[in-house]
Amino acid sequence: MPRLSTGALEERRQHIIDAAMRLFARNGFHRTTMRDIFEEAGLSAGAVYNYFKSKEDIFEAAVRTSQTRSEQVIGEALDPAATGDAFASAVDIFFGDLAAQSGGDMPRAALIILAEALVNPRLGKIVQGNRAHNRVAIRRLVEARKAADPSWANLPEPVLTEMLLAIFQGLVVALALGEAARIDEIRGVLKRLTFSAS
Repeated sequence: MPRLSTGALEERRQHIIDAAMRLFARNGFHRTTMRDIFEEAGLSAGAVYNYFKSKEDIFEAAVRTSQTRSEQVIGEALDPAATGDAFASAVDIFFGDLAAQSGGDMPRAALIILAEALVNPRLGKIVQGNRAHNRVAIRRLVEARKAADPSWANLPEPVLTEMLLAIFQGLVVALALGEAARIDEIRGVLKRLTFSAS
C-alpha cells in the first residue's frame, strides 16, 4: 500500500475532524460514537485511530487548528512590514471567517461542546485553555489598537479584551441558534470604534 504524502496525511486528518464536527453539531458530543465518526468520514476504524484515539482527541485537534489559524492571522496583522491598521485587518479576517460559517456546523458544534465541557473535565480543560489562548491573542490586537488610536489609550486592556471576546462568542451563539447575527455590521462598527475621553 503506498504511503500518503505529508499533505495527504494532513488532509485526511482534517477530513476526520470535519466529519466529527458535523456529527457533534447534528447529534451532540455525548451521543456521537467513534463508530459514527468512522462511518461519516468513510474510513476504517484503524485509519481513524491512526490519528485520534477518542472524540476528545478530535476536539482537541480542532481547537489546536483554530489556535494555529488565529496565531497566523494575528502574526500577519502585527507584522511590522504590514501596512494599515492591524486591529481592523484582524477584525476583517476573524469576523469574515465567522460570517462564512453561517449556516454551517461549526457554531452549533462549538456550542454543544461548550455545554459538554461543563460535565466532561477533559473537554473543560481544553475549552478553558482555548479561552485563555483567545484572550492572549485578542490582547495583542488591543495593544496594537491602543498604540494607533489615542481614544483607546486610557482604557484597561483586560476590559477591552473581555468585551471583544464576548462579542465574538455571542455571535457564535447567535449563529448556532440560527439567528440573524449581523456580523458584517458589527465588524464595521468595531473597526471604527472610538471612545470619548472621560
